Amino acid sequence: MQTRFEVISYSIDALKRLLAKKSQPSIIARKLHSIYFENYFSELNTKVIVVEYDYIDRDFLEDYAGYYVRCFHSYDRKCARLHFFGIEFTESDFKNLLIGSSSNISALSLQDSYQGFMVIKPLPQTIIGRTCLKTYDDDNGRRYYPTIHKYETSLYGIPLSINSLPFQEQDQVVAACATSSLWSAFHRTGKLYHHQIPSPVEITRIASAIPTEFESRAFPNKGLTGTQIVHAIRAVGLEPMSVTANDEFVLKNTCWSSPKKMDT
Repeated sequence: MQTRFEVISYSIDALKRLLAKKSQPSIIARKLHSIYFENYFSELNTKVIVVEYDYIDRDFLEDYAGYYVRCFHSYDRKCARLHFFGIEFTESDFKNLLIGSSSNISALSLQDSYQGFMVIKPLPQTIIGRTCLKTYDDDNGRRYYPTIHKYETSLYGIPLSINSLPFQEQDQVVAACATSSLWSAFHRTGKLYHHQIPSPVEITRIASAIPTEFESRAFPNKGLTGTQIVHAIRAVGLEPMSVTANDEFVLKNTCWSSPKKMDT
C-alpha cells in the first residue's frame, strides 16, 4: 500500500522515475524538461525530494472537471506534488517532525532549505503541472527577476514559501502555448492588481468565446489567436497593449520598462 508521502534522495534518475509513474520512461526521456531540470537542480544543489501523494491541485481539478472527466478514457483526478530541499534528511526524520518527536530537522530548517515544488498530473503526456522553483542567485546583479513574488504553501501543516512565478507544461488539450503563458502572467498581475486568476481551462473557455475565421471546438485546443488572447486579458479586468516586433527600439524599450513596472 502506497504511503501518503515518500522521502527520496535527489538524483535526475530518481526525478525521471517519479515523472514517469503515470506516463512512460520513453516519453519523459524525449522531453527537454529532463535536460533542463538536471542542470537546474544541479545548480541549486538539491539533496532531497519529498513526494506528496493524493494531492488535489486546484488548476488540474478545474481542467479535469472541464474536459478530462468527459473523456472516454478514465483519468485520475489526484496529482502528486514534489517538494525539493537543499539539505539531507531521511523519511524517519520527516515522520518524527510531523508527529512531534525528536528529529534531526525542524520546520525552520525545511523553510531555509526549501527550493520549491512541482505538481505531477496523472496524464500520459503533459504531466508537469503548477511548478514554483527557487530562482538562480542574482549573480552580482546580472540576473533580475521582477515578476516573482512570495508563493506560500503547506506540506502536511508545515508552512513553506518560495519566491517564484508559477509555470506549467503546455499541452494541446486545455492549455496550449498562449493559454499557459497567460496563466503564468495572470499569477503575477493577479498579485499586483488583485484580479481573479483563472485556471487554464477557464482561460481557454473565455478566449474561445470569440469566434475564429475557421471555427473549431474549444477542446482539444490547438492555440489561441491574437484576438482571443486580448479577450482573455480583458476578461480579468486588464487592458492589453499591442507592440509590433519590427521596431527594435520600441521592442527593447517595452521589454525593459514593463518588468520594471512590476517590480513593486
